[in-house]
Amino acid sequence: MRRRPSQVYWFVLAALVACTGLPLLGCDTSTTDRLLGEPVCSELTRGNAPDRPNVVIVVNDSMRRNELGLYGGDATTPHLDAFGREHLLFENAFTQAPWTKPAIATLFTSLYPSQHRVASDPQIWTLSGQRAGDSVTRADIVPDDFVTMAEVFRDAGYRTGAFVSNPWMLERFGFAQGFDVYDDSFASRECSGETVIEAARAWLTRLPSDQPYLLYVHLLDSRRPGRAGFETTPALIREAYREGIEAFDHAFGQLTDGLRSHPRWSETAVIVTSDHGEALYERGYGNHGSGLHDDEAAIPLIARLPGVESDDKQVGCLTGLVDLLPSFCRYLSIDCPAEVAGWSFVADRDQPPSDARRFLTTEGTMKHPSHRSIRNRHYKLVFEPGGPRDGRRKTTPWSLFDVASDPDERVDHAEPSGRTRKTDQVLAALSHQLEASVPAMMAVETQALDIDTELRERLRAIRYGE
Repeated sequence: MRRRPSQVYWFVLAALVACTGLPLLGCDTSTTDRLLGEPVCSELTRGNAPDRPNVVIVVNDSMRRNELGLYGGDATTPHLDAFGREHLLFENAFTQAPWTKPAIATLFTSLYPSQHRVASDPQIWTLSGQRAGDSVTRADIVPDDFVTMAEVFRDAGYRTGAFVSNPWMLERFGFAQGFDVYDDSFASRECSGETVIEAARAWLTRLPSDQPYLLYVHLLDSRRPGRAGFETTPALIREAYREGIEAFDHAFGQLTDGLRSHPRWSETAVIVTSDHGEALYERGYGNHGSGLHDDEAAIPLIARLPGVESDDKQVGCLTGLVDLLPSFCRYLSIDCPAEVAGWSFVADRDQPPSDARRFLTTEGTMKHPSHRSIRNRHYKLVFEPGGPRDGRRKTTPWSLFDVASDPDERVDHAEPSGRTRKTDQVLAALSHQLEASVPAMMAVETQALDIDTELRERLRAIRYGE
Protein backbone atom coordinates (compact mmCIF):
# COMPACT_ATOMS: atom_id res chain seq x y z
CA MET A 1 0.00 0.00 0.00
CA ARG A 2 1.10 3.49 -0.70
CA ARG A 3 -0.13 6.54 1.13
CA ARG A 4 -1.27 9.36 -1.09
CA PRO A 5 0.64 12.60 -0.57
CA SER A 6 -1.04 14.71 2.12
CA GLN A 7 -1.38 18.47 2.04
CA VAL A 8 1.09 20.54 3.97
CA TYR A 9 -1.79 21.47 6.19
CA TRP A 10 -0.03 23.76 8.59
CA PHE A 11 0.70 26.23 5.81
CA VAL A 12 -3.03 26.42 5.26
CA LEU A 13 -3.55 26.87 8.97
CA ALA A 14 -0.93 29.60 9.11
CA ALA A 15 -2.88 31.47 6.46
CA LEU A 16 -6.07 31.06 8.43
CA VAL A 17 -4.57 32.54 11.56
CA ALA A 18 -2.71 35.38 9.86
CA CYS A 19 -3.28 38.71 11.56
CA THR A 20 -5.21 40.09 8.61
CA GLY A 21 -7.44 37.03 8.45
CA LEU A 22 -8.37 36.92 12.13
CA PRO A 23 -8.82 40.51 13.26
CA LEU A 24 -10.05 39.56 16.70
CA LEU A 25 -6.90 37.56 17.34
CA GLY A 26 -4.81 40.39 15.98
CA CYS A 27 -1.08 39.78 16.15
CA ASP A 28 -1.22 37.73 19.34
CA THR A 29 1.38 35.10 18.46
CA SER A 30 0.60 33.08 21.59
CA THR A 31 -2.97 32.58 20.37
CA THR A 32 -1.73 31.80 16.88
CA ASP A 33 0.59 29.14 18.28
CA ARG A 34 -2.34 27.56 20.13
CA LEU A 35 -3.99 26.87 16.78
CA LEU A 36 -1.03 25.05 15.25
CA GLY A 37 -0.40 21.33 15.33
CA GLU A 38 2.11 19.90 17.75
CA PRO A 39 5.80 19.78 16.81
CA VAL A 40 7.92 16.65 16.76
CA CYS A 41 8.78 15.62 20.32
CA SER A 42 12.25 16.78 21.32
CA GLU A 43 12.09 16.10 25.07
CA LEU A 44 13.67 12.64 24.85
CA THR A 45 16.97 11.92 23.13
CA ARG A 46 18.65 8.62 22.41
CA GLY A 47 22.00 8.65 24.18
CA ASN A 48 24.03 5.56 24.99
CA ALA A 49 21.20 3.10 24.54
CA PRO A 50 22.10 -0.57 25.10
CA ASP A 51 22.63 -2.82 22.11
CA ARG A 52 19.41 -4.68 21.31
CA PRO A 53 17.62 -4.08 24.64
CA ASN A 54 14.75 -6.27 25.71
CA VAL A 55 11.31 -4.66 25.32
CA VAL A 56 8.25 -5.32 27.51
CA ILE A 57 4.86 -3.79 26.72
CA VAL A 58 2.19 -4.09 29.41
CA VAL A 59 -1.39 -3.08 28.54
CA ASN A 60 -4.11 -3.02 31.17
CA ASP A 61 -7.41 -2.94 29.31
CA SER A 62 -9.78 0.03 29.86
CA MET A 63 -7.49 1.88 32.27
CA ARG A 64 -8.27 5.58 32.14
CA ARG A 65 -5.46 7.91 33.08
CA ASN A 66 -6.98 10.00 35.85
CA GLU A 67 -7.86 7.03 38.05
CA LEU A 68 -4.23 6.09 38.77
CA GLY A 69 -2.60 7.41 41.91
CA LEU A 70 0.42 8.85 40.11
CA TYR A 71 -1.93 10.86 37.86
CA GLY A 72 -3.90 12.20 40.83
CA GLY A 73 -6.59 9.49 40.95
CA ASP A 74 -8.11 7.63 43.88
CA ALA A 75 -6.74 4.16 43.12
CA THR A 76 -3.95 2.94 45.39
CA THR A 77 -1.19 1.98 42.96
CA PRO A 78 2.14 1.80 44.83
CA HIS A 79 4.00 -0.22 42.20
CA LEU A 80 2.93 2.00 39.32
CA ASP A 81 3.59 5.13 41.38
CA ALA A 82 7.13 4.01 42.17
CA PHE A 83 7.75 3.00 38.58
CA GLY A 84 6.46 6.35 37.31
CA ARG A 85 8.57 8.36 39.74
CA GLU A 86 11.71 6.47 38.74
CA HIS A 87 11.16 6.58 34.98
CA LEU A 88 9.27 8.65 32.35
CA LEU A 89 5.68 9.74 32.94
CA PHE A 90 3.82 10.89 29.82
CA GLU A 91 1.22 13.52 30.67
CA ASN A 92 -0.54 13.78 27.29
CA ALA A 93 -1.02 10.25 25.93
CA PHE A 94 -4.21 9.30 24.07
CA THR A 95 -5.65 6.29 22.31
CA GLN A 96 -6.56 6.35 18.63
CA ALA A 97 -9.77 4.37 19.22
CA PRO A 98 -11.99 3.99 22.32
CA TRP A 99 -12.23 0.18 22.13
CA THR A 100 -9.76 -2.67 22.03
CA LYS A 101 -9.65 -4.11 18.51
CA PRO A 102 -8.91 -0.92 16.54
CA ALA A 103 -6.76 0.52 19.35
CA ILE A 104 -4.41 -2.47 19.48
CA ALA A 105 -4.35 -2.74 15.69
CA THR A 106 -3.06 0.85 15.77
CA LEU A 107 -0.46 0.02 18.43
CA PHE A 108 0.78 -2.96 16.38
CA THR A 109 0.84 -1.24 12.95
CA SER A 110 1.25 2.51 13.67
CA LEU A 111 -1.74 3.17 11.44
CA TYR A 112 -4.95 4.97 12.33
CA PRO A 113 -8.23 2.98 12.37
CA SER A 114 -9.41 4.58 9.11
CA GLN A 115 -6.15 3.37 7.56
CA HIS A 116 -5.95 -0.20 8.87
CA ARG A 117 -9.78 -0.56 8.93
CA VAL A 118 -9.77 -3.13 11.74
CA ALA A 119 -12.65 -1.27 13.32
CA SER A 120 -15.98 -2.84 12.38
CA ASP A 121 -18.50 -3.18 15.18
CA PRO A 122 -20.63 -6.30 14.69
CA GLN A 123 -23.97 -6.05 16.46
CA ILE A 124 -23.45 -9.02 18.75
CA TRP A 125 -26.52 -8.15 20.85
CA THR A 126 -29.74 -6.37 20.08
CA LEU A 127 -30.74 -3.33 22.10
CA SER A 128 -33.13 -5.50 24.12
CA GLY A 129 -30.25 -7.71 25.26
CA GLN A 130 -31.25 -10.68 23.12
CA ARG A 131 -28.76 -12.49 20.93
CA ALA A 132 -28.59 -11.10 17.44
CA GLY A 133 -28.76 -13.37 14.41
CA ASP A 134 -25.66 -15.04 13.01
CA SER A 135 -25.94 -12.95 9.86
CA VAL A 136 -24.68 -9.87 11.68
CA THR A 137 -21.93 -11.48 13.73
CA ARG A 138 -18.87 -11.09 11.54
CA ALA A 139 -15.79 -9.13 12.55
CA ASP A 140 -12.80 -7.88 10.58
CA ILE A 141 -9.23 -9.02 11.18
CA VAL A 142 -5.73 -7.55 10.86
CA PRO A 143 -4.75 -8.12 7.20
CA ASP A 144 -1.60 -10.10 6.43
CA ASP A 145 -0.46 -7.20 4.22
CA PHE A 146 0.42 -5.05 7.21
CA VAL A 147 3.83 -5.29 8.86
CA THR A 148 3.25 -5.53 12.60
CA MET A 149 5.44 -4.54 15.52
CA ALA A 150 6.16 -8.19 16.34
CA GLU A 151 7.28 -8.83 12.75
CA VAL A 152 9.63 -5.83 12.93
CA PHE A 153 11.19 -7.17 16.14
CA ARG A 154 11.40 -10.73 14.88
CA ASP A 155 13.16 -9.59 11.71
CA ALA A 156 15.67 -7.75 13.94
CA GLY A 157 16.60 -11.01 15.72
CA TYR A 158 14.23 -10.80 18.70
CA ARG A 159 12.22 -13.64 20.22
CA THR A 160 8.63 -12.49 20.48
CA GLY A 161 5.94 -13.59 22.92
CA ALA A 162 2.42 -12.37 23.75
CA PHE A 163 0.03 -13.32 26.57
CA VAL A 164 -3.41 -11.80 26.15
CA SER A 165 -6.74 -11.83 28.01
CA ASN A 166 -9.11 -9.87 25.76
CA PRO A 167 -11.19 -12.01 23.35
CA TRP A 168 -10.94 -9.33 20.66
CA MET A 169 -7.25 -10.26 20.55
CA LEU A 170 -7.70 -13.94 19.79
CA GLU A 171 -5.20 -15.30 17.28
CA ARG A 172 -7.99 -15.69 14.72
CA PHE A 173 -8.28 -11.87 14.49
CA GLY A 174 -4.75 -11.57 13.09
CA PHE A 175 -2.96 -10.11 16.11
CA ALA A 176 -0.53 -13.04 16.37
CA GLN A 177 1.41 -12.02 13.25
CA GLY A 178 5.12 -12.01 14.09
CA PHE A 179 4.89 -13.63 17.53
CA ASP A 180 6.85 -16.84 18.14
CA VAL A 181 4.53 -17.57 21.07
CA TYR A 182 0.99 -16.18 21.19
CA ASP A 183 -0.97 -17.44 24.19
CA ASP A 184 -4.61 -16.34 23.97
CA SER A 185 -5.94 -19.11 26.20
CA PHE A 186 -6.71 -16.53 28.90
CA ALA A 187 -9.14 -14.75 26.56
CA SER A 188 -11.69 -17.56 26.64
CA ARG A 189 -12.19 -17.54 30.41
CA GLU A 190 -12.20 -15.28 33.42
CA CYS A 191 -8.71 -15.10 34.87
CA SER A 192 -6.67 -12.66 36.92
CA GLY A 193 -3.73 -10.62 35.71
CA GLU A 194 -1.54 -12.59 38.06
CA THR A 195 -2.28 -15.76 36.09
CA VAL A 196 -1.27 -14.11 32.82
CA ILE A 197 1.87 -12.64 34.38
CA GLU A 198 2.86 -16.06 35.72
CA ALA A 199 2.70 -17.53 32.20
CA ALA A 200 4.71 -14.62 30.77
CA ARG A 201 7.39 -14.99 33.42
CA ALA A 202 7.62 -18.74 32.74
CA TRP A 203 8.24 -18.00 29.05
CA LEU A 204 11.03 -15.60 29.94
CA THR A 205 12.79 -18.19 32.08
CA ARG A 206 13.00 -20.50 29.06
CA LEU A 207 14.86 -17.96 26.93
CA PRO A 208 18.68 -17.85 26.82
CA SER A 209 19.86 -14.98 29.00
CA ASP A 210 21.56 -13.27 26.06
CA GLN A 211 18.53 -13.56 23.74
CA PRO A 212 16.80 -10.20 23.19
CA TYR A 213 13.02 -10.42 23.38
CA LEU A 214 9.78 -8.55 22.88
CA LEU A 215 7.15 -9.43 25.48
CA TYR A 216 3.58 -8.17 25.10
CA VAL A 217 1.15 -8.67 28.00
CA HIS A 218 -2.52 -7.65 27.85
CA LEU A 219 -4.53 -7.86 31.08
CA LEU A 220 -8.23 -7.35 31.88
CA ASP A 221 -8.03 -6.42 35.55
CA SER A 222 -9.79 -3.06 35.08
CA ARG A 223 -12.75 -4.55 33.23
CA ARG A 224 -15.72 -4.86 35.57
CA PRO A 225 -18.15 -7.79 35.29
CA GLY A 226 -21.15 -7.85 32.99
CA ARG A 227 -24.79 -7.61 34.02
CA ALA A 228 -25.28 -11.02 35.59
CA GLY A 229 -25.03 -10.92 39.37
CA PHE A 230 -23.56 -7.43 39.45
CA GLU A 231 -25.13 -4.32 40.90
CA THR A 232 -25.00 -1.51 38.33
CA THR A 233 -25.23 1.43 40.73
CA PRO A 234 -22.69 3.97 39.39
CA ALA A 235 -20.98 4.34 42.79
CA LEU A 236 -20.46 0.61 43.09
CA ILE A 237 -19.29 0.40 39.49
CA ARG A 238 -16.65 3.04 40.19
CA GLU A 239 -15.59 1.17 43.33
CA ALA A 240 -15.25 -2.10 41.40
CA TYR A 241 -13.30 -0.28 38.69
CA ARG A 242 -10.89 1.20 41.24
CA GLU A 243 -10.36 -2.25 42.78
CA GLY A 244 -9.57 -3.61 39.32
CA ILE A 245 -6.85 -1.04 38.80
CA GLU A 246 -5.41 -1.89 42.19
CA ALA A 247 -5.40 -5.59 41.23
CA PHE A 248 -3.50 -4.66 38.07
CA ASP A 249 -0.99 -2.72 40.16
CA HIS A 250 -0.32 -5.84 42.22
CA ALA A 251 0.13 -7.97 39.07
CA PHE A 252 2.44 -5.34 37.59
CA GLY A 253 4.54 -5.49 40.74
CA GLN A 254 4.91 -9.24 40.31
CA LEU A 255 6.02 -8.76 36.71
CA THR A 256 8.64 -6.15 37.53
CA ASP A 257 9.95 -8.27 40.42
CA GLY A 258 10.55 -11.06 37.91
CA LEU A 259 12.11 -8.73 35.35
CA ARG A 260 14.53 -7.31 37.91
CA SER A 261 15.90 -10.80 38.53
CA HIS A 262 16.75 -11.19 34.84
CA PRO A 263 20.48 -10.84 34.03
CA ARG A 264 19.73 -8.09 31.48
CA TRP A 265 17.34 -6.00 33.58
CA SER A 266 19.60 -2.96 33.12
CA GLU A 267 19.05 -3.38 29.37
CA THR A 268 15.29 -3.86 29.46
CA ALA A 269 12.78 -1.25 28.28
CA VAL A 270 9.29 -1.36 29.79
CA ILE A 271 6.17 0.44 28.58
CA VAL A 272 2.98 0.48 30.68
CA THR A 273 -0.20 1.82 29.09
CA SER A 274 -3.81 1.02 28.18
CA ASP A 275 -5.77 0.49 25.00
CA HIS A 276 -8.41 3.08 26.01
CA GLY A 277 -10.17 4.53 29.03
CA GLU A 278 -13.63 4.03 30.51
CA ALA A 279 -16.67 6.25 30.97
CA LEU A 280 -17.89 6.06 34.57
CA TYR A 281 -21.22 7.87 34.35
CA GLU A 282 -19.83 11.38 34.64
CA ARG A 283 -21.84 12.16 31.51
CA GLY A 284 -24.73 9.81 32.17
CA TYR A 285 -23.31 6.67 30.60
CA GLY A 286 -20.74 3.99 31.35
CA ASN A 287 -18.56 1.58 29.37
CA HIS A 288 -16.55 2.64 26.31
CA GLY A 289 -16.37 2.37 22.55
CA SER A 290 -18.63 5.12 21.24
CA GLY A 291 -17.45 8.29 22.98
CA LEU A 292 -14.63 10.69 22.18
CA HIS A 293 -14.37 12.45 25.53
CA ASP A 294 -11.12 11.93 27.41
CA ASP A 295 -12.83 9.59 29.87
CA GLU A 296 -12.37 7.08 27.05
CA ALA A 297 -9.49 8.64 25.11
CA ALA A 298 -6.92 9.64 27.76
CA ILE A 299 -4.57 6.81 28.75
CA PRO A 300 -1.59 6.45 31.07
CA LEU A 301 1.84 5.92 29.57
CA ILE A 302 4.92 5.19 31.66
CA ALA A 303 8.22 4.26 30.05
CA ARG A 304 11.50 2.82 31.23
CA LEU A 305 13.93 3.42 28.37
CA PRO A 306 17.56 2.73 29.37
CA GLY A 307 19.90 5.11 27.56
CA VAL A 308 17.24 7.72 26.75
CA GLU A 309 18.01 11.13 28.20
CA SER A 310 15.52 13.73 29.38
CA ASP A 311 15.73 16.94 31.37
CA ASP A 312 12.45 16.11 33.10
CA LYS A 313 10.86 12.77 33.95
CA GLN A 314 7.43 14.23 33.19
CA VAL A 315 7.03 14.24 29.42
CA GLY A 316 4.62 16.80 27.98
CA CYS A 317 4.72 15.69 24.34
CA LEU A 318 1.36 14.89 22.77
CA THR A 319 1.62 11.12 22.26
CA GLY A 320 -0.58 8.27 21.07
CA LEU A 321 -0.53 4.50 20.71
CA VAL A 322 0.21 5.19 17.04
CA ASP A 323 3.65 6.45 18.11
CA LEU A 324 4.94 3.36 19.92
CA LEU A 325 6.21 1.42 16.89
CA PRO A 326 8.20 4.29 15.31
CA SER A 327 9.56 5.19 18.76
CA PHE A 328 10.87 1.66 19.27
CA CYS A 329 12.36 1.65 15.78
CA ARG A 330 14.28 4.84 16.58
CA TYR A 331 15.24 3.63 20.04
CA LEU A 332 16.53 0.28 18.76
CA SER A 333 18.00 1.68 15.53
CA ILE A 334 16.07 -0.83 13.44
CA ASP A 335 14.09 -0.39 10.24
CA CYS A 336 10.42 0.51 10.52
CA PRO A 337 7.78 -0.26 7.90
CA ALA A 338 7.71 2.38 5.17
CA GLU A 339 4.13 3.30 5.94
CA VAL A 340 3.65 4.35 9.54
CA ALA A 341 1.42 7.20 10.64
CA GLY A 342 2.97 7.74 14.06
CA TRP A 343 5.94 9.85 15.08
CA SER A 344 8.82 8.76 17.26
CA PHE A 345 8.87 10.44 20.67
CA VAL A 346 12.57 9.52 20.92
CA ALA A 347 14.94 11.78 18.99
CA ASP A 348 18.53 11.12 17.97
CA ARG A 349 20.96 13.29 19.88
CA ASP A 350 22.32 14.93 16.73
CA GLN A 351 19.03 14.97 14.85
CA PRO A 352 18.33 18.37 13.24
CA PRO A 353 15.11 20.03 14.41
CA SER A 354 12.03 19.43 12.30
CA ASP A 355 9.40 22.04 11.50
CA ALA A 356 6.71 19.38 10.96
CA ARG A 357 3.51 19.66 12.99
CA ARG A 358 0.45 17.48 13.51
CA PHE A 359 -2.82 17.12 15.34
CA LEU A 360 -3.44 13.82 17.14
CA THR A 361 -6.60 11.98 16.12
CA THR A 362 -8.98 9.60 17.87
CA GLU A 363 -11.50 7.76 15.70
CA GLY A 364 -12.65 4.15 15.18
CA THR A 365 -15.76 4.51 17.35
CA MET A 366 -18.42 1.83 17.44
CA LYS A 367 -21.53 2.37 15.30
CA HIS A 368 -20.33 5.72 13.91
CA PRO A 369 -17.06 5.28 11.97
CA SER A 370 -17.24 8.87 10.67
CA HIS A 371 -16.91 10.29 14.19
CA ARG A 372 -13.50 11.75 14.95
CA SER A 373 -11.64 14.14 17.22
CA ILE A 374 -8.42 16.04 16.63
CA ARG A 375 -6.37 17.87 19.20
CA ASN A 376 -3.24 19.67 20.14
CA ARG A 377 -2.33 20.51 23.73
CA HIS A 378 -4.64 23.55 23.72
CA TYR A 379 -7.79 22.68 21.80
CA LYS A 380 -9.82 19.59 21.00
CA LEU A 381 -12.29 19.50 18.12
CA VAL A 382 -14.90 16.72 17.96
CA PHE A 383 -16.99 15.83 14.91
CA GLU A 384 -20.05 13.64 15.62
CA PRO A 385 -22.58 13.80 12.75
CA GLY A 386 -24.48 10.89 14.32
CA GLY A 387 -24.94 12.77 17.57
CA PRO A 388 -22.82 12.82 20.75
CA ARG A 389 -22.54 9.72 22.92
CA ASP A 390 -23.83 11.55 25.99
CA GLY A 391 -27.19 12.29 24.35
CA ARG A 392 -26.89 16.07 24.31
CA ARG A 393 -29.14 17.85 21.86
CA LYS A 394 -26.90 19.83 19.57
CA THR A 395 -27.53 22.12 16.64
CA THR A 396 -24.13 21.30 15.13
CA PRO A 397 -22.07 18.10 14.75
CA TRP A 398 -19.06 19.97 16.14
CA SER A 399 -17.85 20.28 19.72
CA LEU A 400 -14.91 22.48 20.67
CA PHE A 401 -13.09 22.33 23.99
CA ASP A 402 -10.27 24.42 25.40
CA VAL A 403 -8.57 21.44 27.02
CA ALA A 404 -5.70 23.53 28.37
CA SER A 405 -8.07 25.37 30.74
CA ASP A 406 -10.97 22.89 30.74
CA PRO A 407 -9.44 19.37 30.80
CA ASP A 408 -12.77 17.83 31.85
CA GLU A 409 -14.40 19.14 28.65
CA ARG A 410 -17.33 20.79 30.40
CA VAL A 411 -17.72 23.89 28.22
CA ASP A 412 -18.53 23.26 24.57
CA HIS A 413 -17.51 26.40 22.66
CA ALA A 414 -19.28 25.18 19.54
CA GLU A 415 -22.66 25.53 21.28
CA PRO A 416 -24.53 28.79 20.64
CA SER A 417 -24.27 29.76 24.30
CA GLY A 418 -20.48 29.50 24.18
CA ARG A 419 -19.86 30.99 20.75
CA THR A 420 -17.86 34.16 20.25
CA ARG A 421 -16.22 35.57 17.17
CA LYS A 422 -12.93 34.22 18.41
CA THR A 423 -14.22 30.68 19.00
CA ASP A 424 -15.87 30.73 15.58
CA GLN A 425 -12.48 31.47 14.08
CA VAL A 426 -10.85 28.70 16.12
CA LEU A 427 -13.57 26.28 15.00
CA ALA A 428 -13.10 27.28 11.36
CA ALA A 429 -9.33 26.89 11.57
CA LEU A 430 -9.38 23.47 13.24
CA SER A 431 -12.20 22.02 11.14
CA HIS A 432 -9.93 22.40 8.11
CA GLN A 433 -7.56 19.93 9.76
CA LEU A 434 -10.11 17.21 10.43
CA GLU A 435 -9.47 15.24 7.26
CA ALA A 436 -5.81 16.16 6.81
CA SER A 437 -5.00 14.87 10.32
CA VAL A 438 -5.02 11.27 8.98
CA PRO A 439 -3.40 10.92 5.54
CA ALA A 440 -5.45 8.82 3.16
CA MET A 441 -4.14 5.45 2.02
CA MET A 442 -4.95 3.23 -0.91
CA ALA A 443 -7.86 0.91 -0.30
CA VAL A 444 -7.18 -2.16 1.81
CA GLU A 445 -8.98 -5.42 1.16
CA THR A 446 -10.66 -6.16 4.45
CA GLN A 447 -10.96 -9.68 5.81
CA ALA A 448 -13.59 -10.93 8.24
CA LEU A 449 -14.61 -14.05 10.14
CA ASP A 450 -17.70 -15.33 11.90
CA ILE A 451 -18.15 -14.85 15.62
CA ASP A 452 -19.33 -18.13 17.14
CA THR A 453 -21.65 -18.54 20.10
CA GLU A 454 -18.81 -19.15 22.57
CA LEU A 455 -17.04 -15.95 21.57
CA ARG A 456 -20.29 -13.97 21.68
CA GLU A 457 -20.84 -15.12 25.26
CA ARG A 458 -17.31 -14.24 26.25
CA LEU A 459 -17.57 -10.78 24.72
CA ARG A 460 -20.84 -10.16 26.50
CA ALA A 461 -19.21 -11.19 29.78
CA ILE A 462 -16.81 -8.27 29.44
CA ARG A 463 -19.66 -5.94 28.42
CA TYR A 464 -19.27 -5.73 24.66
CA GLY A 465 -22.52 -5.45 22.76
CA GLU A 466 -24.34 -3.37 25.39
